[in-house]
Amino acid sequence: MAAPDDKGARGGLRGAARRAQTGGMKSRRSARSLIVSAAGPAVAVLVVVVFAGFALLGSNGLLSLDGYRKQLSERTVALARYEAERARLQNQKRLIERGDPDFADELVRRNTDMIDRNEYMVVEH
Repeated sequence: MAAPDDKGARGGLRGAARRAQTGGMKSRRSARSLIVSAAGPAVAVLVVVVFAGFALLGSNGLLSLDGYRKQLSERTVALARYEAERARLQNQKRLIERGDPDFADELVRRNTDMIDRNEYMVVEH
């Protein structure tokens, strides 16, 4: 039976004896073995670097956020302009549907160049 301080066949004195025979150094691996074992981590690091590059420099990356903010502000201004034009056209539609004689007269005079764009007609009944 083995003593409690005896580590058995796997370690203990046998491992120390083996290390003493090799001079305490690990055995050298071949260059091919090192390259093959380093290929997997190298590919993983390369994939991470590529994804990080796209996250920073890609078309939807962090560096393009300023461009998106500028486009948003430009489009917000354009939207306000289009909404004002839409409101004006809806008002004109309402006037046409009601058959407003003043608006009809204004349209006729404007389309026949009898009134400038800056002029307003005041019609008294």
